[in-house]
Amino acid sequence: GLERRHRRRGAQKPRSPPPSMKMATGLVHRLMLQFYAAFPEDPPPTTADAPSVAVLHGNGEVSPQKPRIVCAPGRANVIGEHTDYQEGFVMPFALADHRCYVVYRPRPDRTTVRAFAADLDQWGEADLASMAEKRRADPAWGSRKDDFEVPFLRYVAGPFEWTRTEIIDVGGDSSGDAAATAYRGCDVLLTSTVPSGGGVSSSSAIVVACTVAARDAYREYPLVKTADGVDDDALLRTACEAEWHYSGVRGGIMDQFASLEARPGKAMVIDCRTRRVACEVEFPADEVRFLVINTNVKHSLADSPYAKRREACERVAALAGVPMLRDLSDLGDAAALQKLDELEGRIDPVDKRRAIHGVLENNRVRRAVELAKQRDWPAFGRLLDEAHASLRDLYDVSCPELDAACQAAREADACYGARMMGGGFGGCAIALCRVGDVDV
Repeated sequence: GLERRHRRRGAQKPRSPPPSMKMATGLVHRLMLQFYAAFPEDPPPTTADAPSVAVLHGNGEVSPQKPRIVCAPGRANVIGEHTDYQEGFVMPFALADHRCYVVYRPRPDRTTVRAFAADLDQWGEADLASMAEKRRADPAWGSRKDDFEVPFLRYVAGPFEWTRTEIIDVGGDSSGDAAATAYRGCDVLLTSTVPSGGGVSSSSAIVVACTVAARDAYREYPLVKTADGVDDDALLRTACEAEWHYSGVRGGIMDQFASLEARPGKAMVIDCRTRRVACEVEFPADEVRFLVINTNVKHSLADSPYAKRREACERVAALAGVPMLRDLSDLGDAAALQKLDELEGRIDPVDKRRAIHGVLENNRVRRAVELAKQRDWPAFGRLLDEAHASLRDLYDVSCPELDAACQAAREADACYGARMMGGGFGGCAIALCRVGDVDV
């Protein structure tokens, strides 16, 4: 199953939006009213006007000065934790009922992003050209907490600046109009139903939504090609790179990939080496249901030992003479563990524990695919329990609240298994439950 690869898209007609990104007309109208309340320069639309509002991924030509809307879902990850930055496998699905919405409209001054976070009741403003200049003078600028007076702005203005500076190819513009290639500012309304600090990619949903909006702002320009001459990963590259830089945490690609590509009702297995969907996994709605349990312990990867876990994996991979731990897991559990044992005396014992988790967790994703095909839910649940024990005991990223949530879930007859989810140190757990015995 994992050997199948979705074909490269290359140049093809725009896709219709996944159901998780479609919006009802009533919701569009409510968002527009919020936008015009925050930015009252123009008269708000009537109900009859609402369908003419540009919804990204939608159909129809509209004035470029019309406000436009884009949304991006949060995600849950069934199994495959802390494997994406080792180019391994992960199994996320979209949280279609928990999404970030961005309404934006081009600004006449073009270089300023003025943003209102409705849920926080906070305003922020940033000059994109100034941001780019600061990064040129100090490549680390933007990754530090005190670089932004308003914290949420890094996730909004960051993707707009990064898209224009790093991804859009303006070199081919021959019009001589400097304004055509200037940094394009906009007014932005941000609202989200993705729980913040819950390990369900609330920040990535914001970054992805703003990246899609930023790409649309420069839609007449080509994209900078990658080394292999393609640009079909441009949105993913932009979202990942912008978030890695402006959050100060170099993570993997799962969160942004899932927010861009996930389909409701199915989990997808992402091969983080090829950056492709290896296969989709169905969990029949008449048999099982996933329950996401929020411990309400807020976490921030930038303030956690997350980076130290990644560094440990990279040290072990270097000692083993492989690019990533993924290469060890490809050998199979027994051979990979033997390789790690052969490093005795040269490997730090704590680093070894981290590597054991990375290797075995990657192969747990492979086994999970087969168990889902067989619909062996008790065995699948045991795999989740095993993953939690590994995250708790080998990777040291759980916390008492997550352990308690998983244990409470397992004690219910309806639960097949449970584990912590996300980067750890707080956030959510996920449990696989029998349909008919879950009351939510």
